[in-house]
Amino acid sequence: MAIAPVTYQATIQNTQAVSAQKGADDTKPAINQQNLAVTVTKDAEQAQRTVTAKSESAKESALDPDAEGSGAAFSDNGKRKRKKEAIEDDSDGKVIKKGTIASFDVKV
Repeated sequence: MAIAPVTYQATIQNTQAVSAQKGADDTKPAINQQNLAVTVTKDAEQAQRTVTAKSESAKESALDPDAEGSGAAFSDNGKRKRKKEAIEDDSDGKVIKKGTIASFDVKV
């Protein structure tokens, strides 16, 4: 497709520069679509590698015989029980009055 020289403010444009610019403008949507497709493909491949790496590490940890399980990471290792036993050991069985407490009744 031949492009005739374009007159703009009484000057004749360079036909080669005009055709190069026209060709670039025509192919810009196709190039943008191709770049988008490549980006989406790379992102999908990265996500697949991440999922694969996570599943492999999960398999390794699931098959590890030395690892603790059944919520051991969330347990308090008997801290509550030891604290309760320490409180029971400290008490000598005496009742101590700590002060007078004012109380009152309210009827509605």
